[in-house]
Amino acid sequence: MHGVLIGVDGSADSERALRWAMSTLAARMGTVTALTAWGVVDGHLDDWCEDPAVAEQAQDLVRDVARRAGGAEACFSHVTVRAHPARALLQRGAGASLVVLGARGAGGFDGLRLGSVSRAVLHHAPVPVALVRGDPPSPQAALVVGIDGSVGSRLALRWAVEEAAHRRAEVLAVHAYVPSPPTTSPWHRDELLTFRRRAVALVEHEARLAAGRYPTASISWTTVEDHPAGALLGVAGPTTTLVVGTHGHNELDSLLLGSVSDDVARHATCTVVVVPDL
Repeated sequence: MHGVLIGVDGSADSERALRWAMSTLAARMGTVTALTAWGVVDGHLDDWCEDPAVAEQAQDLVRDVARRAGGAEACFSHVTVRAHPARALLQRGAGASLVVLGARGAGGFDGLRLGSVSRAVLHHAPVPVALVRGDPPSPQAALVVGIDGSVGSRLALRWAVEEAAHRRAEVLAVHAYVPSPPTTSPWHRDELLTFRRRAVALVEHEARLAAGRYPTASISWTTVEDHPAGALLGVAGPTTTLVVGTHGHNELDSLLLGSVSDDVARHATCTVVVVPDL
């Protein structure tokens, strides 16, 4: 499928995800499919059974959210399946432009920052995944993207710039760096200045490349002396969209999700989009 796949389970976060998709994505991403998966199925079975009662309840939920969000119900299709939610989302979302989830589903407990279904989809989805947490960002809200010169961060920046172009929003590229530990050496000050110059040159270069591809885009950049996840979480406000790649420099190739993207997804107070580098 093309377009957007949204996981809907009746939780407050999934309702926010649906509202965000309706207000920001529906007009330009084509098909928008709301998926409700119910029940836990044996892992060796593909039991995609339709249940009329559950399907009707789920469709009522989508219609209710659409009505309150002021969206056009006709823009959406709805699928109800009997399968493990993460498995259903990964199978149905494999060809989507974007998978949209609430950060925590109906089965989560108070205080849980990232639900098991959302985490599983983040680790395995071959397409960008948006985690909606808190109030959905407005279409004009800025997009903050982490940059470190890796392939993953370039793909994240490309996604952010393309998205911002549709929204007429600004993009802020952030490069975080951690200099070597302070020493009593007289050369330490020069070493620190070198770190800073390299950081500025890197993020400026990446922003210039992106601006060359999208000349009408509004792209600014900054450097932060901090660990990447902490820097991004500190810059991104509750109304922004924070965009990261799945892997950056210094991440092991065998990791399904890099430590920075994992930390950001767990602790951000805003909507997060994770762009895979597959």
